Amino acid sequence: LTNFNGRQLGRVKSFSQELRAAGDVGAFSYIAGLNFATDKASATQVIDIPYSTTAVTLGGPPALPIDAVSTNINQHFDTQAIFFNLDYHISDELTLRGGVRYTAADLHYNACSAAPTASAADAFTRLVNRVRGGLGLSPIAALAPGQCASVNPITLGTDRYFNKLNQDNVSWRAGIDYKPAPGTLIYASISKGYKAGSVSTVAATNDLQFTPVSQESVLAYEIGAKAKLFNRKAEITAAAFYYDYRDKQVLGRAVFQPNIFGAINALTNVPKSEIKGAEAQLTVFPVRGLTLTAAGTYLDTRVKGDFANVDILGNAINFKDNAFPYTPKWQVVLDGDYRFPLGSGMNGILGANANYRSKTTAGFGGSNLLDIDAYWLVDLRAGVDFKDGKYSVQIFGRNITNQYYWTNVARSLDNVRRYAGAPATYGIQFSAKY
Repeated sequence: LTNFNGRQLGRVKSFSQELRAAGDVGAFSYIAGLNFATDKASATQVIDIPYSTTAVTLGGPPALPIDAVSTNINQHFDTQAIFFNLDYHISDELTLRGGVRYTAADLHYNACSAAPTASAADAFTRLVNRVRGGLGLSPIAALAPGQCASVNPITLGTDRYFNKLNQDNVSWRAGIDYKPAPGTLIYASISKGYKAGSVSTVAATNDLQFTPVSQESVLAYEIGAKAKLFNRKAEITAAAFYYDYRDKQVLGRAVFQPNIFGAINALTNVPKSEIKGAEAQLTVFPVRGLTLTAAGTYLDTRVKGDFANVDILGNAINFKDNAFPYTPKWQVVLDGDYRFPLGSGMNGILGANANYRSKTTAGFGGSNLLDIDAYWLVDLRAGVDFKDGKYSVQIFGRNITNQYYWTNVARSLDNVRRYAGAPATYGIQFSAKY
């Protein structure tokens, strides 16, 4: 049995400033500007693992167990950008859109994992000295609670890790909007975007786990349409898209030297990957007060080229053609809402919602230990609002079938744990609008 109780504390300070100019010149509309932002973030996570077998065996008499581990990371981001966007209104029905942005992002950070308790400090001290002794090195002094315990791979001592990552990029987009009739839009777009480089916040036994990953990029293609039909008795939206990724950031695993725990968590880049998909939503208003909605999303995700990494069991594998974690092929939402007058400014409310997620996985590699099974969730609601919707009271039932389902699966040390979703839940809700 494992008691896995996470505690997290953090602080964020942000400052941003933007200078923007916008206007119309004939058939053209433009926006141009400069942006500056600085963000400072400090986070500490404490994980309690007093009953894991790893905690006991790594300590063992006369050593005390590793009953907890904490990770602290301090990050300082400086971001500068310049951007320009131009829309060309060829006619009332047709508009061409384009934009470009240059961004420079600088990250400076420091991090370490620490032994938050006397028991953990004793166990980490013995563990580090066991490694050093095997290489003929003198032992380190006993670690104090709260002192950094992650190992420097060069000195084989414990320390705080300092590093930086400075990158820049040019993102852009181009698109066309066509409105053949009132309430109807057909569009197509292509864009190139970036996600800034980052650093892992996992509990680390080796400083190299804090090595930053580079920025990821995506070349996105999308076509879609929106329309109001049958004298506004129905609305439909639909889109198809293709995302071509380079260096997508994922939480993978790696084996570092000195090898203490085998394959351990580390943020990494997937060289090439893609998402193909489509989504649609239909909303109908068959009678006054009744709204029925059906929405669905289809995703086909894949690692395109070679991606050598380590699976949950520590096996070195090429994840080529693997699907992305947490990307069910099908997602469906069905919703019905009926509002009817009760007199004296009051309205009754009846509603139901059904939500489906197909099977997915919590990591690369195909291990059934990481499976997240498909599930349906059904919710009901009923209530009244009054004073033109300013106040309302509703009773609700969520997951009324008491479906048992998982939302996440993860491995920590020698334990694989699943996070279960909320069971059947009933309650009453009051709301007010101001």
